[in-house]
Amino acid sequence: MGRCLIRQASRLATAVLVLSALTARAETVSLQLKKIEGNLDRMRAPAGDQMFRGLYPQQFFRQTGLEQPFRQEQDHEAEFAQVITKEPPAYKSKQPFRAVAKLGTQRFGFVLDSDQPAEEPKPPAADEEPLLPADAADQLPSSPRYNRLLFDLNANGDLTDETAIEALPQVGVGYPRSYTPFSFPRVDLTLDVGGTPVDFAFAISGYSNAQYLTEQQLYQYTNVSLNSAAYREGELTLDGRKLKIVVTDFNSNGRFDDVSVIDANVQGAGGTLYPQYGDMIFIDPDAESGGYRFGYDPTAGDAQHPLAKLLCLGDRFYDLHITPAGDTLTLTPSPTAIGHVSNANQGYRALVYNDQMLLKVQGNAEGRAPLPVGSWRLLSYTLDRTGSETDTPQAGAEPSLFQALANAVLPGSRMQGPQLTLISARAKGDYPAFTVREGESAEMLFGPPYKPVVSGNFVQGGMLSLGMDIVGAGGEVCDNLLVNGGRPGKPSFTITTPDGETVAQGSFEYG
Repeated sequence: MGRCLIRQASRLATAVLVLSALTARAETVSLQLKKIEGNLDRMRAPAGDQMFRGLYPQQFFRQTGLEQPFRQEQDHEAEFAQVITKEPPAYKSKQPFRAVAKLGTQRFGFVLDSDQPAEEPKPPAADEEPLLPADAADQLPSSPRYNRLLFDLNANGDLTDETAIEALPQVGVGYPRSYTPFSFPRVDLTLDVGGTPVDFAFAISGYSNAQYLTEQQLYQYTNVSLNSAAYREGELTLDGRKLKIVVTDFNSNGRFDDVSVIDANVQGAGGTLYPQYGDMIFIDPDAESGGYRFGYDPTAGDAQHPLAKLLCLGDRFYDLHITPAGDTLTLTPSPTAIGHVSNANQGYRALVYNDQMLLKVQGNAEGRAPLPVGSWRLLSYTLDRTGSETDTPQAGAEPSLFQALANAVLPGSRMQGPQLTLISARAKGDYPAFTVREGESAEMLFGPPYKPVVSGNFVQGGMLSLGMDIVGAGGEVCDNLLVNGGRPGKPSFTITTPDGETVAQGSFEYG
Protein backbone atom coordinates (compact mmCIF):
# COMPACT_ATOMS: atom_id res chain seq x y z
CA MET A 1 0.00 0.00 0.00
CA GLY A 2 2.81 2.37 0.90
CA ARG A 3 4.64 1.69 -2.36
CA CYS A 4 1.46 2.34 -4.33
CA LEU A 5 1.01 5.70 -2.62
CA ILE A 6 4.62 6.61 -3.32
CA ARG A 7 4.27 5.73 -7.01
CA GLN A 8 1.04 7.72 -7.27
CA ALA A 9 2.64 10.71 -5.58
CA SER A 10 5.59 10.46 -7.96
CA ARG A 11 3.28 10.41 -10.97
CA LEU A 12 1.37 13.38 -9.59
CA ALA A 13 4.59 15.36 -9.06
CA THR A 14 5.75 14.53 -12.58
CA ALA A 15 2.40 15.60 -14.01
CA VAL A 16 2.53 18.89 -12.10
CA LEU A 17 6.11 19.50 -13.30
CA VAL A 18 5.23 18.86 -16.96
CA LEU A 19 2.07 20.99 -16.71
CA SER A 20 4.07 23.80 -15.13
CA ALA A 21 6.64 23.68 -17.93
CA LEU A 22 3.98 23.71 -20.64
CA THR A 23 1.95 26.51 -19.12
CA ALA A 24 4.84 28.74 -18.03
CA ARG A 25 4.52 32.11 -19.64
CA ALA A 26 6.99 33.54 -22.09
CA GLU A 27 9.59 36.00 -20.83
CA THR A 28 10.35 38.98 -23.06
CA VAL A 29 13.26 41.38 -22.74
CA SER A 30 14.02 44.64 -24.53
CA LEU A 31 17.59 44.76 -25.81
CA GLN A 32 19.25 48.15 -26.03
CA LEU A 33 21.82 48.99 -28.70
CA LYS A 34 25.36 49.47 -27.39
CA LYS A 35 28.04 50.92 -29.66
CA ILE A 36 31.64 49.85 -29.27
CA GLU A 37 33.99 52.65 -28.37
CA GLY A 38 37.61 52.92 -29.46
CA ASN A 39 39.67 50.28 -31.24
CA LEU A 40 37.73 47.22 -32.39
CA ASP A 41 40.70 44.94 -31.70
CA ARG A 42 39.42 42.75 -28.87
CA MET A 43 42.95 42.11 -27.61
CA ARG A 44 43.28 45.83 -26.80
CA ALA A 45 39.69 46.35 -25.69
CA PRO A 46 38.45 47.07 -22.16
CA ALA A 47 37.30 43.99 -20.26
CA GLY A 48 33.66 45.15 -20.15
CA ASP A 49 32.88 44.48 -23.81
CA GLN A 50 35.95 42.57 -24.97
CA MET A 51 33.96 39.41 -25.61
CA PHE A 52 31.55 41.20 -27.95
CA ARG A 53 34.30 42.26 -30.38
CA GLY A 54 35.15 38.77 -31.63
CA LEU A 55 33.12 39.02 -34.84
CA TYR A 56 33.24 37.65 -38.36
CA PRO A 57 33.41 40.52 -40.89
CA GLN A 58 32.02 41.08 -44.33
CA GLN A 59 35.09 40.72 -46.52
CA PHE A 60 35.98 42.25 -49.87
CA PHE A 61 38.99 41.22 -51.93
CA ARG A 62 40.64 42.35 -55.16
CA GLN A 63 43.90 41.39 -56.76
CA THR A 64 45.84 42.87 -59.66
CA GLY A 65 49.02 42.05 -61.53
CA LEU A 66 48.28 38.41 -62.34
CA GLU A 67 46.68 36.94 -65.43
CA GLN A 68 45.41 33.95 -63.46
CA PRO A 69 43.99 34.94 -60.05
CA PHE A 70 44.92 32.91 -56.99
CA ARG A 71 41.33 32.87 -55.75
CA GLN A 72 37.89 33.60 -57.11
CA GLU A 73 37.04 37.27 -56.75
CA GLN A 74 33.75 38.94 -56.05
CA ASP A 75 32.45 41.04 -58.94
CA HIS A 76 32.51 44.27 -56.94
CA GLU A 77 32.47 46.62 -59.92
CA ALA A 78 29.34 45.12 -61.52
CA GLU A 79 27.33 45.21 -58.30
CA PHE A 80 28.67 48.66 -57.47
CA ALA A 81 27.35 49.98 -60.80
CA GLN A 82 23.88 48.70 -59.87
CA VAL A 83 23.88 50.50 -56.51
CA ILE A 84 25.82 53.74 -57.11
CA THR A 85 24.55 56.01 -59.90
CA LYS A 86 26.71 59.08 -59.21
CA GLU A 87 30.39 59.29 -58.26
CA PRO A 88 32.94 62.08 -57.86
CA PRO A 89 34.40 63.18 -61.23
CA ALA A 90 37.81 61.75 -60.30
CA TYR A 91 39.71 59.84 -57.63
CA LYS A 92 43.33 60.38 -56.64
CA SER A 93 44.10 56.69 -56.43
CA LYS A 94 44.85 54.98 -59.72
CA GLN A 95 43.08 51.92 -58.36
CA PRO A 96 40.08 53.08 -56.28
CA PHE A 97 38.56 50.12 -54.45
CA ARG A 98 34.80 49.85 -55.11
CA ALA A 99 32.51 47.45 -53.25
CA VAL A 100 28.99 46.99 -51.88
CA ALA A 101 28.14 46.20 -48.25
CA LYS A 102 24.87 44.51 -47.31
CA LEU A 103 23.46 45.84 -44.04
CA GLY A 104 19.95 45.16 -42.81
CA THR A 105 17.79 44.93 -45.91
CA GLN A 106 19.82 47.51 -47.87
CA ARG A 107 22.92 47.68 -50.04
CA PHE A 108 25.49 50.44 -49.53
CA GLY A 109 28.16 51.27 -52.10
CA PHE A 110 31.55 52.52 -50.91
CA VAL A 111 34.92 53.50 -52.35
CA LEU A 112 38.40 53.48 -50.85
CA ASP A 113 40.56 56.26 -52.21
CA SER A 114 43.86 57.97 -51.44
CA ASP A 115 44.60 61.56 -50.48
CA GLN A 116 47.46 61.69 -52.97
CA PRO A 117 48.34 59.99 -56.26
CA ALA A 118 50.41 56.82 -56.03
CA GLU A 119 52.82 55.44 -58.59
CA GLU A 120 51.74 51.94 -59.49
CA PRO A 121 54.43 49.69 -61.02
CA LYS A 122 53.46 48.05 -64.30
CA PRO A 123 54.61 44.63 -65.54
CA PRO A 124 57.17 45.00 -68.37
CA ALA A 125 56.82 43.67 -71.87
CA ALA A 126 58.72 40.52 -72.72
CA ASP A 127 61.58 42.48 -74.34
CA GLU A 128 61.85 45.00 -71.50
CA GLU A 129 64.03 44.88 -68.43
CA PRO A 130 62.50 42.83 -65.57
CA LEU A 131 60.59 44.57 -62.81
CA LEU A 132 62.96 43.22 -60.19
CA PRO A 133 66.69 43.38 -60.91
CA ALA A 134 68.49 40.11 -60.29
CA ASP A 135 70.83 41.77 -57.81
CA ALA A 136 68.01 43.36 -55.79
CA ALA A 137 65.82 40.38 -54.86
CA ASP A 138 65.02 41.91 -51.47
CA GLN A 139 63.38 45.02 -52.96
CA LEU A 140 59.61 45.18 -52.75
CA PRO A 141 57.07 47.28 -54.65
CA SER A 142 54.81 49.78 -52.96
CA SER A 143 51.15 48.85 -52.47
CA PRO A 144 48.06 51.07 -52.89
CA ARG A 145 47.62 53.51 -50.01
CA TYR A 146 43.95 53.80 -49.03
CA ASN A 147 43.26 56.45 -46.42
CA ARG A 148 39.93 58.00 -47.53
CA LEU A 149 36.53 56.31 -47.37
CA LEU A 150 33.43 57.39 -49.25
CA PHE A 151 30.39 55.49 -47.96
CA ASP A 152 26.83 56.04 -49.21
CA LEU A 153 25.40 56.46 -45.72
CA ASN A 154 21.97 57.66 -46.88
CA ALA A 155 21.72 54.84 -49.46
CA ASN A 156 20.60 57.24 -52.22
CA GLY A 157 23.11 55.98 -54.81
CA ASP A 158 25.02 59.31 -54.79
CA LEU A 159 28.56 59.49 -53.40
CA THR A 160 29.01 63.16 -54.22
CA ASP A 161 26.88 64.23 -51.25
CA GLU A 162 29.01 62.26 -48.77
CA THR A 163 31.90 63.61 -46.70
CA ALA A 164 35.09 61.59 -47.01
CA ILE A 165 36.08 59.74 -43.84
CA GLU A 166 39.81 59.96 -43.07
CA ALA A 167 41.74 56.88 -41.94
CA LEU A 168 43.08 56.59 -38.41
CA PRO A 169 46.84 57.06 -38.02
CA GLN A 170 48.89 53.87 -37.94
CA VAL A 171 51.14 54.08 -34.92
CA GLY A 172 53.57 51.84 -33.11
CA VAL A 173 54.40 49.44 -35.97
CA GLY A 174 56.83 49.77 -38.85
CA TYR A 175 55.59 48.05 -41.99
CA PRO A 176 57.51 47.37 -45.23
CA ARG A 177 56.50 49.59 -48.15
CA SER A 178 54.85 46.60 -49.84
CA TYR A 179 52.34 46.23 -46.96
CA THR A 180 49.94 49.06 -46.19
CA PRO A 181 47.34 48.59 -43.45
CA PHE A 182 44.45 50.98 -42.93
CA SER A 183 41.56 51.41 -40.52
CA PHE A 184 38.79 53.98 -40.27
CA PRO A 185 36.90 55.33 -37.27
CA ARG A 186 33.52 53.91 -36.31
CA VAL A 187 30.69 54.91 -38.65
CA ASP A 188 27.14 55.44 -37.29
CA LEU A 189 24.09 55.19 -39.54
CA THR A 190 20.41 54.26 -39.62
CA LEU A 191 19.45 50.98 -41.29
CA ASP A 192 16.21 49.56 -42.58
CA VAL A 193 15.89 46.15 -40.92
CA GLY A 194 12.72 44.35 -41.88
CA GLY A 195 10.88 47.64 -42.31
CA THR A 196 12.13 49.05 -38.99
CA PRO A 197 14.60 51.97 -38.86
CA VAL A 198 17.44 50.93 -36.56
CA ASP A 199 20.54 52.74 -35.33
CA PHE A 200 23.71 50.82 -36.14
CA ALA A 201 27.49 51.19 -36.27
CA PHE A 202 30.35 49.54 -38.13
CA ALA A 203 34.05 49.99 -38.83
CA ILE A 204 36.12 49.30 -41.94
CA SER A 205 39.75 48.16 -41.94
CA GLY A 206 42.10 46.18 -44.13
CA TYR A 207 45.44 46.15 -45.90
CA SER A 208 47.08 46.20 -49.32
CA ASN A 209 50.07 44.09 -50.19
CA ALA A 210 52.35 43.68 -53.19
CA GLN A 211 55.13 41.25 -54.05
CA TYR A 212 57.09 39.96 -57.00
CA LEU A 213 56.39 36.29 -57.70
CA THR A 214 59.04 36.26 -60.43
CA GLU A 215 61.24 38.88 -62.04
CA GLN A 216 58.43 39.47 -64.52
CA GLN A 217 55.30 38.94 -62.43
CA LEU A 218 53.84 41.33 -59.87
CA TYR A 219 51.12 40.20 -57.44
CA GLN A 220 49.09 42.94 -55.73
CA TYR A 221 45.97 42.55 -53.67
CA THR A 222 43.76 44.41 -51.21
CA ASN A 223 41.67 42.82 -48.48
CA VAL A 224 38.93 44.87 -46.78
CA SER A 225 36.85 43.95 -43.71
CA LEU A 226 33.63 45.52 -42.44
CA ASN A 227 32.95 44.68 -38.78
CA SER A 228 29.85 45.38 -36.78
CA ALA A 229 30.58 47.89 -34.01
CA ALA A 230 27.31 47.47 -32.09
CA TYR A 231 25.61 44.82 -29.98
CA ARG A 232 22.34 44.40 -28.06
CA GLU A 233 22.11 44.16 -24.27
CA GLY A 234 19.32 43.63 -21.73
CA GLU A 235 18.32 41.86 -18.51
CA LEU A 236 15.88 38.98 -18.23
CA THR A 237 14.28 37.49 -15.13
CA LEU A 238 13.91 33.74 -15.50
CA ASP A 239 12.64 31.53 -12.67
CA GLY A 240 13.33 34.38 -10.27
CA ARG A 241 16.92 34.78 -11.43
CA LYS A 242 18.16 37.90 -13.21
CA LEU A 243 20.30 37.18 -16.26
CA LYS A 244 22.22 39.60 -18.43
CA ILE A 245 21.56 38.89 -22.12
CA VAL A 246 23.83 40.09 -24.93
CA VAL A 247 23.30 39.41 -28.64
CA THR A 248 26.06 40.22 -31.13
CA ASP A 249 25.79 40.76 -34.87
CA PHE A 250 28.48 38.12 -35.32
CA ASN A 251 28.33 38.03 -39.13
CA SER A 252 28.34 41.85 -39.37
CA ASN A 253 25.31 42.22 -41.64
CA GLY A 254 23.25 44.65 -39.54
CA ARG A 255 20.74 42.00 -38.37
CA PHE A 256 20.55 40.17 -35.04
CA ASP A 257 18.37 37.17 -35.95
CA ASP A 258 20.69 35.04 -38.11
CA VAL A 259 21.01 31.38 -37.15
CA SER A 260 23.99 29.17 -37.96
CA VAL A 261 23.89 26.46 -40.62
CA ILE A 262 26.13 23.59 -41.67
CA ASP A 263 27.19 23.09 -45.26
CA ALA A 264 28.60 19.56 -45.49
CA ASN A 265 30.03 20.40 -48.91
CA VAL A 266 32.42 22.92 -47.36
CA GLN A 267 35.20 21.09 -45.53
CA GLY A 268 38.52 22.11 -44.07
CA ALA A 269 41.82 20.27 -43.98
CA GLY A 270 41.38 16.58 -43.23
CA GLY A 271 37.64 16.72 -43.95
CA THR A 272 36.75 18.76 -40.86
CA LEU A 273 33.49 20.74 -40.92
CA TYR A 274 32.98 24.44 -40.28
CA PRO A 275 29.64 26.19 -39.78
CA GLN A 276 28.39 29.26 -41.53
CA TYR A 277 27.86 31.19 -38.33
CA GLY A 278 24.90 33.51 -37.86
CA ASP A 279 24.75 35.63 -34.70
CA MET A 280 25.76 34.90 -31.09
CA ILE A 281 23.94 35.13 -27.77
CA PHE A 282 25.67 35.46 -24.38
CA ILE A 283 23.94 34.38 -21.17
CA ASP A 284 25.20 36.03 -17.97
CA PRO A 285 28.62 36.86 -19.48
CA ASP A 286 29.75 38.91 -16.49
CA ALA A 287 29.93 35.73 -14.44
CA GLU A 288 32.64 34.38 -16.74
CA SER A 289 36.23 35.49 -16.26
CA GLY A 290 39.27 35.08 -18.43
CA GLY A 291 39.65 36.84 -21.78
CA TYR A 292 40.55 33.63 -23.60
CA ARG A 293 37.09 32.19 -22.97
CA PHE A 294 35.24 34.11 -25.62
CA GLY A 295 35.54 35.14 -29.22
CA TYR A 296 34.95 33.08 -32.33
CA ASP A 297 34.47 29.63 -30.76
CA PRO A 298 31.32 29.18 -28.60
CA THR A 299 32.84 26.09 -26.95
CA ALA A 300 35.67 28.18 -25.44
CA GLY A 301 33.46 29.30 -22.53
CA ASP A 302 30.11 28.80 -20.83
CA ALA A 303 28.36 32.08 -21.70
CA GLN A 304 28.48 32.11 -25.51
CA HIS A 305 25.98 30.22 -27.70
CA PRO A 306 25.27 30.27 -31.43
CA LEU A 307 21.88 31.87 -31.96
CA ALA A 308 19.28 29.15 -32.64
CA LYS A 309 15.55 28.52 -32.34
CA LEU A 310 16.25 26.64 -29.09
CA LEU A 311 18.41 27.66 -26.13
CA CYS A 312 19.41 25.40 -23.24
CA LEU A 313 19.62 27.00 -19.80
CA GLY A 314 20.52 24.48 -17.13
CA ASP A 315 18.47 21.36 -17.90
CA ARG A 316 15.62 23.18 -19.64
CA PHE A 317 15.19 24.18 -23.27
CA TYR A 318 13.48 27.39 -24.34
CA ASP A 319 12.05 28.42 -27.68
CA LEU A 320 13.89 31.59 -28.69
CA HIS A 321 12.52 34.37 -30.85
CA ILE A 322 14.33 37.61 -31.64
CA THR A 323 13.33 40.42 -33.97
CA PRO A 324 15.56 41.12 -37.00
CA ALA A 325 16.48 44.46 -35.45
CA GLY A 326 17.44 42.67 -32.23
CA ASP A 327 15.43 45.02 -30.04
CA THR A 328 13.15 42.35 -28.52
CA LEU A 329 13.95 38.77 -27.44
CA THR A 330 11.46 36.24 -26.09
CA LEU A 331 12.16 32.94 -24.31
CA THR A 332 9.35 30.41 -23.86
CA PRO A 333 9.70 27.01 -22.13
CA SER A 334 9.79 24.53 -24.99
CA PRO A 335 7.49 21.48 -25.17
CA THR A 336 10.04 19.58 -27.26
CA ALA A 337 10.83 16.05 -26.07
CA ILE A 338 14.23 15.72 -24.38
CA GLY A 339 16.78 12.94 -24.00
CA HIS A 340 20.46 13.05 -23.08
CA VAL A 341 23.90 12.59 -24.57
CA SER A 342 26.86 11.28 -22.61
CA ASN A 343 30.64 11.24 -22.89
CA ALA A 344 33.33 10.02 -20.54
CA ASN A 345 34.82 13.52 -20.25
CA GLN A 346 33.05 15.61 -17.65
CA GLY A 347 32.49 19.32 -18.19
CA TYR A 348 32.90 19.27 -21.97
CA ARG A 349 31.44 22.01 -24.16
CA ALA A 350 30.39 20.83 -27.62
CA LEU A 351 28.50 21.95 -30.71
CA VAL A 352 26.10 19.45 -32.29
CA TYR A 353 23.92 19.84 -35.36
CA ASN A 354 21.19 18.33 -37.51
CA ASP A 355 19.19 19.52 -40.50
CA GLN A 356 17.29 22.05 -38.38
CA MET A 357 19.83 23.73 -36.13
CA LEU A 358 23.20 24.03 -34.45
CA LEU A 359 23.16 23.74 -30.64
CA LYS A 360 25.67 23.96 -27.81
CA VAL A 361 25.66 21.25 -25.14
CA GLN A 362 27.61 21.26 -21.87
CA GLY A 363 28.37 18.08 -19.96
CA ASN A 364 27.84 17.91 -16.21
CA ALA A 365 30.04 16.17 -13.64
CA GLU A 366 28.88 12.80 -15.01
CA GLY A 367 29.43 13.80 -18.65
CA ARG A 368 25.68 14.01 -19.41
CA ALA A 369 23.90 16.84 -21.22
CA PRO A 370 20.24 17.31 -22.24
CA LEU A 371 19.43 17.36 -25.96
CA PRO A 372 16.16 17.28 -27.96
CA VAL A 373 15.21 13.90 -29.40
CA GLY A 374 16.31 13.19 -32.95
CA SER A 375 19.38 12.44 -35.01
CA TRP A 376 22.46 14.57 -34.30
CA ARG A 377 26.13 14.83 -35.25
CA LEU A 378 29.15 16.29 -33.48
CA LEU A 379 30.71 19.44 -34.94
CA SER A 380 33.35 20.51 -32.40
CA TYR A 381 34.23 20.54 -28.70
CA THR A 382 36.58 21.87 -26.04
CA LEU A 383 37.87 19.98 -23.01
CA ASP A 384 39.09 22.59 -20.55
CA ARG A 385 41.24 21.54 -17.60
CA THR A 386 42.63 24.96 -16.73
CA GLY A 387 43.41 25.11 -13.03
CA SER A 388 43.52 21.34 -12.63
CA GLU A 389 47.10 20.90 -13.88
CA THR A 390 50.47 21.53 -12.25
CA ASP A 391 53.89 21.87 -13.81
CA THR A 392 55.17 18.86 -11.87
CA PRO A 393 52.84 15.88 -11.22
CA GLN A 394 52.81 14.42 -7.74
CA ALA A 395 55.04 11.41 -7.27
CA GLY A 396 53.24 8.18 -8.09
CA ALA A 397 50.23 9.92 -9.63
CA GLU A 398 48.82 8.76 -12.94
CA PRO A 399 49.39 11.31 -15.74
CA SER A 400 46.35 13.36 -16.66
CA LEU A 401 44.76 13.38 -20.11
CA PHE A 402 46.81 16.39 -21.23
CA GLN A 403 50.04 15.33 -19.56
CA ALA A 404 49.79 11.93 -21.21
CA LEU A 405 49.04 13.54 -24.57
CA ALA A 406 51.95 15.96 -24.33
CA ASN A 407 54.35 13.27 -23.12
CA ALA A 408 53.36 10.58 -25.61
CA VAL A 409 52.79 12.62 -28.74
CA LEU A 410 54.98 15.66 -28.15
CA PRO A 411 57.92 14.56 -25.97
CA GLY A 412 60.38 16.89 -24.39
CA SER A 413 58.04 19.88 -24.30
CA ARG A 414 58.33 22.58 -21.69
CA MET A 415 55.20 24.53 -20.78
CA GLN A 416 55.24 28.20 -19.90
CA GLY A 417 53.04 31.31 -19.92
CA PRO A 418 49.47 31.68 -18.62
CA GLN A 419 48.18 28.49 -17.06
CA LEU A 420 45.67 27.46 -19.73
CA THR A 421 45.22 23.74 -20.25
CA LEU A 422 42.72 22.71 -22.92
CA ILE A 423 42.21 20.83 -26.13
CA SER A 424 39.75 21.63 -28.91
CA ALA A 425 38.85 19.49 -31.91
CA ARG A 426 36.58 19.42 -34.96
CA ALA A 427 34.67 16.45 -36.33
CA LYS A 428 34.90 15.32 -39.93
CA GLY A 429 32.05 15.13 -42.39
CA ASP A 430 31.86 11.36 -41.97
CA TYR A 431 31.29 11.50 -38.19
CA PRO A 432 28.44 9.01 -37.56
CA ALA A 433 25.06 10.34 -36.47
CA PHE A 434 23.72 9.37 -33.04
CA THR A 435 20.05 9.15 -32.08
CA VAL A 436 18.66 10.79 -28.96
CA ARG A 437 15.47 9.21 -27.57
CA GLU A 438 13.18 10.60 -24.90
CA GLY A 439 14.23 9.54 -21.42
CA GLU A 440 17.37 7.78 -22.72
CA SER A 441 21.03 8.68 -23.03
CA ALA A 442 23.00 8.35 -26.29
CA GLU A 443 26.78 8.09 -26.36
CA MET A 444 28.62 10.90 -28.16
CA LEU A 445 32.04 9.52 -29.05
CA PHE A 446 35.03 11.88 -28.85
CA GLY A 447 38.12 12.59 -26.78
CA PRO A 448 40.97 10.30 -25.68
CA PRO A 449 42.74 8.17 -26.57
CA TYR A 450 44.40 10.61 -28.98
CA LYS A 451 46.89 9.45 -31.59
CA PRO A 452 49.17 11.16 -34.11
CA VAL A 453 48.30 10.57 -37.78
CA VAL A 454 50.93 11.52 -40.37
CA SER A 455 50.06 12.12 -44.01
CA GLY A 456 52.22 13.09 -46.96
CA ASN A 457 52.10 14.09 -50.58
CA PHE A 458 54.66 14.94 -53.24
CA VAL A 459 54.81 18.57 -54.35
CA GLN A 460 56.55 20.39 -57.18
CA GLY A 461 60.18 19.39 -57.57
CA GLY A 462 59.68 15.90 -56.16
CA MET A 463 59.69 17.12 -52.56
CA LEU A 464 57.63 15.21 -49.98
CA SER A 465 55.36 17.38 -47.80
CA LEU A 466 54.43 15.84 -44.44
CA GLY A 467 51.61 16.83 -42.13
CA MET A 468 50.57 15.54 -38.72
CA ASP A 469 47.12 15.58 -37.10
CA ILE A 470 46.22 14.64 -33.55
CA VAL A 471 43.06 12.53 -33.89
CA GLY A 472 40.57 11.61 -31.17
CA ALA A 473 38.42 8.55 -30.52
CA GLY A 474 35.64 9.73 -32.86
CA GLY A 475 38.00 10.60 -35.70
CA GLU A 476 37.89 14.30 -34.78
CA VAL A 477 40.96 16.41 -35.55
CA CYS A 478 42.49 18.60 -32.83
CA ASP A 479 42.86 22.26 -33.80
CA ASN A 480 44.06 23.74 -30.50
CA LEU A 481 46.21 22.35 -27.70
CA LEU A 482 47.57 24.21 -24.69
CA VAL A 483 49.26 22.61 -21.68
CA ASN A 484 49.98 24.84 -18.70
CA GLY A 485 49.82 27.93 -20.88
CA GLY A 486 51.93 27.08 -23.90
CA ARG A 487 52.27 24.99 -27.00
CA PRO A 488 53.95 21.66 -26.39
CA GLY A 489 57.32 21.14 -28.06
CA LYS A 490 57.42 20.45 -31.78
CA PRO A 491 57.10 16.73 -32.54
CA SER A 492 60.04 15.34 -34.49
CA PHE A 493 60.18 12.69 -37.20
CA THR A 494 62.73 10.38 -38.77
CA ILE A 495 62.37 8.67 -42.15
CA THR A 496 64.37 5.47 -42.63
CA THR A 497 64.77 2.79 -45.26
CA PRO A 498 63.65 -0.80 -44.54
CA ASP A 499 67.29 -1.47 -43.63
CA GLY A 500 67.28 1.25 -41.00
CA GLU A 501 69.25 3.85 -42.90
CA THR A 502 68.14 7.39 -42.01
CA VAL A 503 66.86 9.28 -45.06
CA ALA A 504 65.55 12.50 -43.46
CA GLN A 505 64.89 14.04 -40.06
CA GLY A 506 63.00 17.12 -38.94
CA SER A 507 60.22 18.60 -36.84
CA PHE A 508 56.60 19.43 -37.54
CA GLU A 509 55.57 23.08 -37.32
CA TYR A 510 52.31 24.36 -35.81
CA GLY A 511 49.77 25.54 -38.36
